[in-house]
Amino acid sequence: MDATNSDRDTDFVYLPNFFAGCSLNGVSTNWSGEIKVTAINRNVTTDNLKLEYRVKELPISLKSIEVNLSEELGLNKTIKYHNQYQYSDTVYLMTLDGGEMDAWVLPVWKLRSKLSNAYVTIIWDDTKGIEHTETIKLK
Repeated sequence: MDATNSDRDTDFVYLPNFFAGCSLNGVSTNWSGEIKVTAINRNVTTDNLKLEYRVKELPISLKSIEVNLSEELGLNKTIKYHNQYQYSDTVYLMTLDGGEMDAWVLPVWKLRSKLSNAYVTIIWDDTKGIEHTETIKLK
């Protein structure tokens, strides 16, 4: 057996990881939000979306949360609470599934451009039962 032929099965090509990451945050009248988005090679992941209710009157009743970071990257999610979710904390964490980029090499400005229309819309009732809707533009 020729040593050069038997070694061919174990040969591989090393590809370095291409990395880009950015943080998005925003504020509305009653809420603030922040999230970190990371792209490694073609895979896009996020940390938990952190929503913070900035008003002291608790509990609130969450009705729905719509997150749209990027349709193109598949970073979106909607949660609807059919039996309003009583929430007594000021911080709400939400997980998102990852997405995939259309290219391997990704400069940070390109990742940011794909996230340029990111927003979160929250619908909730306050302690008096009054419904509110706010949208946080994430930049």
